[in-house]
Amino acid sequence: MAIGVGMGAFSTGIVMDRMSSTRRKLQMLLFVYVCLICCMTSLTFVKSIVGAIAFALVYGISAGSLQSLMFPMYATLFGLANLGKIQSIGVALSIISSGCGPLLFGFVHDKSGRYSPAIYAVAAATLVSTCGIAAVLCRQDNKKMAYRRIDTVNNT
Repeated sequence: MAIGVGMGAFSTGIVMDRMSSTRRKLQMLLFVYVCLICCMTSLTFVKSIVGAIAFALVYGISAGSLQSLMFPMYATLFGLANLGKIQSIGVALSIISSGCGPLLFGFVHDKSGRYSPAIYAVAAATLVSTCGIAAVLCRQDNKKMAYRRIDTVNNT
């Protein structure tokens, strides 16, 4: 998985350096979240070592891409004035969730004898985040359409 994280972080960093459109960055973030959801739900079907290696590689690439996407997105969406505070909150939440995740997964496994309910719960939470990103993209489209309507009315 570490190889996948390195590949994802490096390649996404190169792409982000060349990308100036906020919309394209949000679309890329949306794509990474969809990849993470697919990886998490497919994990419950992995039965062989080859499947586990494929999962680790794809999940690693997606996780590495997410790491490289988040910090530039903070600057793009919120500006540079409070970037340190915003990034520190993001990192703190990441550390808290990384610490709580194994405890919650263990609790679910102790109660149900399986990890799949916890995996599906994490996939569902990621789906909620994905819907939030999609809503931001739709809102941007609606704003652009509203500005076009105003320009059309003002030009007549």
